[in-house]
Amino acid sequence: MSTKIYDAYKYNGNLYSLLNQLKETRKEYQEEMINVLSFFDKLEIEVENGKKVMVKDLQDEMLGELFFGDYLEKRMKIGYREPQNISASVVLYPYKDDIYLHFFGLKRKYVDKIDGLTDFHYQNQSDMSNYNWEEEKWENMSEKRQNELEKDWDKRSEIWDEVLGYNTPSESGFCFEFHPHGYQMSEFCRKITQKIKERNEEKESSKN
Repeated sequence: MSTKIYDAYKYNGNLYSLLNQLKETRKEYQEEMINVLSFFDKLEIEVENGKKVMVKDLQDEMLGELFFGDYLEKRMKIGYREPQNISASVVLYPYKDDIYLHFFGLKRKYVDKIDGLTDFHYQNQSDMSNYNWEEEKWENMSEKRQNELEKDWDKRSEIWDEVLGYNTPSESGFCFEFHPHGYQMSEFCRKITQKIKERNEEKESSKN
């Protein structure tokens, strides 16, 4: 069975500090997505009975929240390659005295800002990749360094096998989502439609 675990890390800290960082990351992520989506004013969405309306024409904020939110929820179900898919999450795996994380859909720039993370990716269908191939050449390494990397790779294999088994990530750990849901989605969409409205008003005023 092929195992590919990318964007995975070990966290060197306690759960409290990690949770605070994830909350701050969620706030920054949503602020960026609100700004990005507010430029989709030419987006056409279905509002009712097959009728389609341009997002910029949703002057009623309540309707904007309702229909735009429904649109985004559907986009998130399609997959990560969908342009308007805003879903992003991380699964936390407590293992003995350590915490391991597996990110999905979150841009690398956000992951890099989280203090205390050490790369812990793993794949069993290729050679070891727990070192920089450009900076280190296997044939030029000392035997001590080779043994060190082999032990580290074996440890990753052992831990991920125990953590995941044959289950999916969501079945094996605790999921923390960076995208909004429920009331938060309504508030998220209200901010987007408000930004679109403000931008359109600025365009109109600049013409006069």
